Amino acid sequence: MLVIATDIDNDLWEKARVKGPVFGREENLKAAMKMALADPEDPDANVMFKAINIYDDLKKKEKDVEIVTVTGDKSMGIKASREVAKQLDKVLKAYPSEKCVVISDGASDETIMHIIKSRMKIEGNVVVFVKQAKELEKTYFVILEKLKDPYYAKIIFGVPALIILLLSIMFLFSIKWQYLGILIGTYLVLKGFGMDDRIAEVFGGLQVSKDKAANMIFLTALSALFLISLWMAYQAYNYGAAYGLIGISLYAHTLDAFVLVFSWVLIVLFAVKMFDAFIKKFKFEVLNNALYISVVLLSAMIIRVGAKWVTSISAPYVSFGDFLLAIVVAGVAGYVSSYVVGMLKTEVIASTKLESKEVYDEEGSYVGKAVKLDEKHNELVVLTPMNKKQPIPTAEIVEITEKIVVKA
Repeated sequence: MLVIATDIDNDLWEKARVKGPVFGREENLKAAMKMALADPEDPDANVMFKAINIYDDLKKKEKDVEIVTVTGDKSMGIKASREVAKQLDKVLKAYPSEKCVVISDGASDETIMHIIKSRMKIEGNVVVFVKQAKELEKTYFVILEKLKDPYYAKIIFGVPALIILLLSIMFLFSIKWQYLGILIGTYLVLKGFGMDDRIAEVFGGLQVSKDKAANMIFLTALSALFLISLWMAYQAYNYGAAYGLIGISLYAHTLDAFVLVFSWVLIVLFAVKMFDAFIKKFKFEVLNNALYISVVLLSAMIIRVGAKWVTSISAPYVSFGDFLLAIVVAGVAGYVSSYVVGMLKTEVIASTKLESKEVYDEEGSYVGKAVKLDEKHNELVVLTPMNKKQPIPTAEIVEITEKIVVKA
């Protein structure tokens, strides 16, 4: 039986400089005391003390009990989930187990429950609440404590501050407020559908070299190109309005100018990621990024040709037939690119040693260990934590690096 204390935002390292996972009663007690001394108000220390308390009770009834604390990442989201998954694998290698009791401090730790469930049976889940004399006082101090947390501070202070800043800049430059609505709407869509984590992962995993200064220069250059694309869109809007364009024609002209530069931002981004994957000999990732580049090029072509057809204010003039032809050509080229990349991926999968690699899904949940590649049925056979062989179609493999990532 494993008694697992969870600290998804990794306060144990951020405040007490203790790395997870933490094994054993004595080490957990030392870590909890360090945590309590570093920040007496942090609930994670109480979670660890509660875990020790439960461990002591279970130890009286049965011998095979172990206690461990696993930690995530301060940025939360997918990165935290993957770190917890990684640490759980270490725990299970040291103490193979099929059942556990999970102790957490509330809703934020619930996000990793499915990761634990994918590895063992959860026989109990204890949520620790810190008692207060008055409910109002408790609520006040909980809110005050959350405001100090960088994750919540970005949302509570950062987003409103950014909106006020943008409103002020728009007022100074006489920019219409509708643009702010587009920005906020885009952000909410990305946040609502969980795409913000994916985008952060794309940029966060980008390295042109081991030198942090070189990476910073590259990302600064990309940011400058993005700002230039926004400026060109603004200039195109003013030019179109002066020319007499209105409604959809004006917006199409603005979009055309924006895509002209922004498409190169994406192309450079994926090209560098492709080069980075090539250096690391991750052939699968090279092909993925090559496909992304072709998608960006074809999408930019359709958008720009469509914008030229809608506006028709400068040569080359585009007819509706030309626009339809561009869509057909882009569709065919996209299908061919996807088919060719798919064939090359199949060859890469066949030539790569996949046996013994850890397999995860896109959410960070541990699936199992790769056993063999069934080329006849185009399936990867995975041995799950429950010692069952699970076939996964090779088409569902999305990443092959030190580990294998499949569709959730």
